[in-house]
Amino acid sequence: MLSTEEFLPASVEAGTCPHRAMGVLLEHAEVVIGNYNHLFDSRTRNLTEPILDERTLVILDESHRIEERVRDLVSDTVGRVTLKQAQRDLGELLDRASQHPDNKELVEKHLAEHDVPYEAVEQAQTFYREAAGWLDAHVDEVLAERFDGYENGYLDSLPDEGIEIELRDPETAERDAFTEWAEGAGYDGGFFRTLGKVGSAVEDALTQLGVDRDCVCTAVGVRFGQWWTRDHTAFFREITLEPTDADRRNPEQPWLAGYNAAFEMYNCIPAEQVSEMLDEFGGGVLMSATLEPLDVFEAVSGLSSLAAGDTNANAGTDEQPAPPARSVDRRSYDLQFPAANRESWIVDVERFTARNRGDPAGPDNSTRDRYAYVAREIARSHGNVMLCYPNYAEAKWAAGRLRDEVDKPVYLDESSSHETTDTLRQGFLADDHAVLVTSTRGTLTEGVDYAGDALHTCAVFGIPLVNVGSPRVQAVRHAYGDRFGEDNAFEYALTVPAVRQVRQALGRVLRGPDERGVRVLVDERYLPGKPRSVAEFFPQQEREEFTRLTPEFLSSEFKRFWG
Repeated sequence: MLSTEEFLPASVEAGTCPHRAMGVLLEHAEVVIGNYNHLFDSRTRNLTEPILDERTLVILDESHRIEERVRDLVSDTVGRVTLKQAQRDLGELLDRASQHPDNKELVEKHLAEHDVPYEAVEQAQTFYREAAGWLDAHVDEVLAERFDGYENGYLDSLPDEGIEIELRDPETAERDAFTEWAEGAGYDGGFFRTLGKVGSAVEDALTQLGVDRDCVCTAVGVRFGQWWTRDHTAFFREITLEPTDADRRNPEQPWLAGYNAAFEMYNCIPAEQVSEMLDEFGGGVLMSATLEPLDVFEAVSGLSSLAAGDTNANAGTDEQPAPPARSVDRRSYDLQFPAANRESWIVDVERFTARNRGDPAGPDNSTRDRYAYVAREIARSHGNVMLCYPNYAEAKWAAGRLRDEVDKPVYLDESSSHETTDTLRQGFLADDHAVLVTSTRGTLTEGVDYAGDALHTCAVFGIPLVNVGSPRVQAVRHAYGDRFGEDNAFEYALTVPAVRQVRQALGRVLRGPDERGVRVLVDERYLPGKPRSVAEFFPQQEREEFTRLTPEFLSSEFKRFWG
């Protein structure tokens, strides 16, 4: 097996580009192991395309995350910087044409080869300039509305993290504010659809004129064409602001000193893109320990469309005949480790919701006191214990309580760099009697092996639903309701992914047939028959194994199991 540790230094020593060397090696490989993001990421797709055909078998491990990971990869953006560069690309050609009548005639000749009139380039350049101006003004207006002090020049009132600015109500299918502005300014659908063609003509004309320039006007034009034509339910339009450390003195807008802005079409339902990609292979295996419920996974991942032969929105038209249906089979395997080596409990306490528990920074109420008691009883049990909370803020609260109440080292995992997190994990593993407190949605609850005696108990508190107040999350929920039915929207978009995260966390505690451990779910919603129960989203074997406990019996049950 040839790894990057071998061919990377060898390529450098030979004076060859490592990426080029990898591309050549891929064409001769019989087995390729890598991140499955590369199958869907347009930026790296050129590396994998030579090995994608009907003779290729693809195996995707950890497939329960395919929907989440692919969604970001197949969402499209046009950054403000890129938009301004596209404007300059067109300006470069127009400037050359304006220098002499003969130049304009030559430029018009090159453009005519693409059936693009000179005036179309001028109009496109004006549109890009006005679109950038609208973006700047809209962001400035929204920030002034959202953040006190910004309008008076206090930039420190802006957050350090990214900002979403929705351009439509995320719970409707109405058109976005930018599209409405464009139409009001005289830019209709016919104009938007020509921008890609105009960009391509400009790039070709500049090449023929001998201009050496890395142009972006074709790509930007294509994106704006898609902005107009794409469905408004499946693709949520918004502006995203990402923090930047770039040194920008005297920016055109105050916020440009701290953020990069972009128009974004967020892909709420990537099932079509996933099924199209999988259809390129001769066959495949999508596997994970947490795919259940399988009918939901097949629907949201596009496998249902693949089985029906409906992998493209244009399938069945004269231009693109419907592809043949593919066989999609299910295989499920129960946990094979000895049942006597594990205990699985559901602690029956009231729901750990934001409304019930209140602000983690505020005074503790009865709900928090009850959960603190449960956490203390679990943390005091034998060996290394991992406690997982819905988010990092709740984990920080729990760690603060535990440090005053248990005679064990307490390790708090927070949102940080990979190096910091790994150092924390190594410290926890070096102990044989410690507590690790983290977020169920963090990086220590999935894809990390706690083999042997590294972990004895894992407990999950509450259900780790993502922030339902996020415009993107609301848009995804709306899109799922449109595609799968309103009754299924919340479950498909939010509940099922959250339960998968819970099951991934619980899977850290039993990594082999000889290991012993305890799995604990803390929240009444894990019990069948309770209001808003999520029990139905667990496999049958787990539903049968988990037994109900009240907090007062935790200590005695731990002693019974560990002896």
